[in-house]
Amino acid sequence: YNSAGTRLATVDVDAKVTSTGLQTETISQAVTPGLYWIGFVFNAATPPQHYRSGGLDAGLVNVGLTASTARYSTNGTSQTALPASITPASNSPHHLAWWVGLG
Repeated sequence: YNSAGTRLATVDVDAKVTSTGLQTETISQAVTPGLYWIGFVFNAATPPQHYRSGGLDAGLVNVGLTASTARYSTNGTSQTALPASITPASNSPHHLAWWVGLG
């Protein structure tokens, strides 16, 4: 999702949910420097365990940031698929710092 909340790309990782170790996926999407969010939706009884920090305080991992600029947040409930767009101002800062790399 870009800073306007528009979903730019998706990738299906269903086959990797039960895998262990570092996982990679390729998404073909041109981006320019800026603010982006990576979204996850898992519809499984036991969600996968992603690389992330421990349970830090949401204010600590998002220090000095607003809801619409939070590094780590949640947005929406009861999702079964990623929405086409989100409202960044509706982000709820979260305490888990999930590890994702973009290049």
